[in-house]
Formats: sequence, C-alpha cells, structure tokens
Amino acid sequence: MKKSVFALLISSLLLASSAFASTENSIRAALIHHNANIEINSIKPSQIKGLYEVVYAKNNIIYVDAKAKHVLDGNLIRIKDNHNFTEEKASKLLKIEWSSLKMDDSFAIKKGDGSREFAIFSDTDCQYCIAFEKMLEGVDNYTMHVFLLSFNQESAKHAMSIWCADSREKAWHDWMLHRQNSEEKEDCANPLEHNLKNGHALGIRGTPTIVRKDGRVTNGVKNAEKFNEFLK
Repeated sequence: MKKSVFALLISSLLLASSAFASTENSIRAALIHHNANIEINSIKPSQIKGLYEVVYAKNNIIYVDAKAKHVLDGNLIRIKDNHNFTEEKASKLLKIEWSSLKMDDSFAIKKGDGSREFAIFSDTDCQYCIAFEKMLEGVDNYTMHVFLLSFNQESAKHAMSIWCADSREKAWHDWMLHRQNSEEKEDCANPLEHNLKNGHALGIRGTPTIVRKDGRVTNGVKNAEKFNEFLK
C-alpha cells in the first residue's frame, strides 16, 4: 500500500514537472517569436496561479500568462503586508562591485560618524526616492554616495541645479525633503550622462537603487529599522 502511494506521488510530480516544462517551452518560444534577440535567463511560476515570472537580460523581470499573450511589466506586491516579490527577486539577481562605481560622478553626504557606507542611484523627481530620503531621517552613522540619475528633462534640470550648487548636500536636502530649489545653477560640467550610461551598464533599471560595499543591492526599504538591518 505504502509503495503504491509513493509511486502515485512520484507519478504526480513527474506529470507536474512535464506540464511545466511544456509551458516553459511555449512561453520561451512565444517571447522569442516577438523578440528574436531576447536573452531569457529563467521562467518560473509566480506567486499567482497561471502567472509566470520571466527573468531576461540577467536581471530584468516581467510576468506572462501560460501562452505569453499578455505581459505585465511592474511590481508584484502582496497586499496584506505590502511585500514586493519583484523587488525581492531583483535584489537577489543584481550585485554591483563597489570598485565599479565611479565615485567622481557622485557626491557624499555624511551623518553621525559616517561609519556605514553605501551608494545610491537616485532621481530628484522619483517619489520613491523622496520617500527614501525622508526615511533616512531616522537613520544615523552613515556615508551616502549620491549618483544622480535623470530620466527626463525636468528631472535633469533639478539634478543639474543640485550638482552645480556651492553645497550639493544642502541643495540635495532642500529639494528632496522640502522641494525647495535654493540655487538655480545649470551651467556646470556634470556627470548626468555618465551616470545614465554607467547605471545601465551596471544593470540599474530604476530608482532608488542602493548598493552596499559588499555589492548587495536593494531598491528601497519600508522603514529605518529595515534599512539598518540592510546596512549591517
């Protein structure tokens, strides 16, 4: 009796595995049909039945149905606790070597003893970046290297004003925390194009992207307590 139950279980697992392999092949074929140059790294069932997670070009994530007729490009979030499955997966996929960061294209902000060091790729007009800055008011003892990323002309204007200011730190805090542009300067040499190009090369697709010295990456945290854990 025990053997037959065990055999039935194994048979069920094999059938399920075979069914998924068939679905995976169908999804892969459909995506390649639409884009012959797509580099598909993995296809797995997501947390939602009938929806599949596709990782492509090393660290990009989309979701598709079983026939890849529909694509969802965005974050998959569990409502009850606001857990972001997409962000969780992305942080596991992406690792950035600290030595690959071009520090001359950033400016540093030190708080407390400055002992905990991290870099951030941030957009002056990104709401998540603004929320992150406000969250940092509850964090102490860090040095933050700010790499300005701008995805449109308005954001670039604000970023340029911050970079060209006599005090970048003051201009940054004035804008990110109070939406005040204290110094209207937009005519100095700046790293905005470099940051956009290098950010893309590093696999950064959105803001904020925070990098620890050991290369671990996150796209943001909910609160100061969680960020303190990240910096450990």
